[in-house]
Amino acid sequence: MSERHIIAIDMGADKISVCGALIVDDDITIDYFDCENTSTCITRSTVVNEGNAVKELRSAIEKAQSALGGTVSQIM
Repeated sequence: MSERHIIAIDMGADKISVCGALIVDDDITIDYFDCENTSTCITRSTVVNEGNAVKELRSAIEKAQSALGGTVSQIM
């Protein structure tokens, strides 16, 4: 049985949304969704502050890993 977690991240001007899925063999289950992360690094679809972008992405990924109870193997 192969089990892994994948999260998708959408970075917008106002917030960063994260959706997490658990994949077991061919079954996919959405386990996690969060859009409470505020974004201060994007304006008009452009990253304007790379340092903040890294911090905000790292925070969103850590929250998803904690909620999913495992390590994220791929980000799309």
